[in-house]
Amino acid sequence: MKRINFFLLIIITATILISCGKEPTPIPKASVTTAGNISLTTHQMGSFWNGKREYSTRLILKDKEADVVPANSQIKITYDIPPKENTLDIILWPEQYTGTAFEKVKLENNSFTVPADKGLYIYSFRAQWAGGDEIEYGLKIQVE
Repeated sequence: MKRINFFLLIIITATILISCGKEPTPIPKASVTTAGNISLTTHQMGSFWNGKREYSTRLILKDKEADVVPANSQIKITYDIPPKENTLDIILWPEQYTGTAFEKVKLENNSFTVPADKGLYIYSFRAQWAGGDEIEYGLKIQVE
């Protein structure tokens, strides 16, 4: 009986050590570029990653400088670690940073077109990875 308890203790200890030694998966970094290959600034707004949830709101963008892009520019979103297929969503928010009204933006090949009208535009985009992990980034664009 003592032998069984000893082996059970070894198995439990080994399992704990193996699971504690597992490296967490790094959070994917988003890269947003114009058709002219100009990089735009992104800001992480929230995530559910490695079982840990972090929240933020689009207010995080309020004091950030907007990237200036020409009207009707094509914008492409990529990640250093590709998300699950067809999980990328992008939303256009009102520039007042308040309210819940938003507009879902049409994506084609992970790209979208900014409006023709000059002005400030706030976007948030999110995607999902294996295991239900999810990241949301924000983007602030001034269309000229």
